[in-house]
Amino acid sequence: QRRSVWRALWQNQLARYALLTLIVAFPLGGMWYIRNLLYGHPMLVLPEGYWQAAAQRSGQELGWLLLMALLAVPFAGR
Repeated sequence: QRRSVWRALWQNQLARYALLTLIVAFPLGGMWYIRNLLYGHPMLVLPEGYWQAAAQRSGQELGWLLLMALLAVPFAGR
C-alpha cells in the first residue's frame, strides 16, 4: 500500500521534482540553522553586516542573469 503511493508520486514528474528538491534543500537549510546556533545568532534571523551586504550583491548579480534568460526564451523554440 505505501509502496504504491510512493511509486505513484514518483511517476508524476512534478511530484518527482518536488521530492528531489526537498531531499536536497532540507539538509542545506538544516546546516544554516545549525550554523546560526553555533555562532550564537538567533536561529531564524540573518546576521547583520557582511552577510546581508553579500546577499544584496548576489541578488543584484542574479538580476542580469534572469534578464538574459527571459530575453532568450522567445528565441529558444526557433
